[in-house]
Amino acid sequence: MPTCRRALSRLRKHFRAALDRGGTEATTKVAQSLFRMATEGNNVAAAVFWMKARAGWSERHRADHGFNAPFAVISGVPRADDLSDDELARIAGRGHR
Repeated sequence: MPTCRRALSRLRKHFRAALDRGGTEATTKVAQSLFRMATEGNNVAAAVFWMKARAGWSERHRADHGFNAPFAVISGVPRADDLSDDELARIAGRGHR
């Protein structure tokens, strides 16, 4: 085992830049794939993840309606009633690109 640890240590030392770059490139490719799945409508889970990570959505479980079955509530999104007509038109226009 000591030889294996030394070998790994040496590899990390001499190839640090390549290891870092490879990790960054892999993360970039996964992020691009996730973005594509979320924006092209191919993957609802990807879209929900994107909205939670980038748009402040969150899930809360509540059971304050007199029964024991909690349900998920998405928050962080303004209610349509709270938006002006101009804001609603701008948001609606995004979906038709």
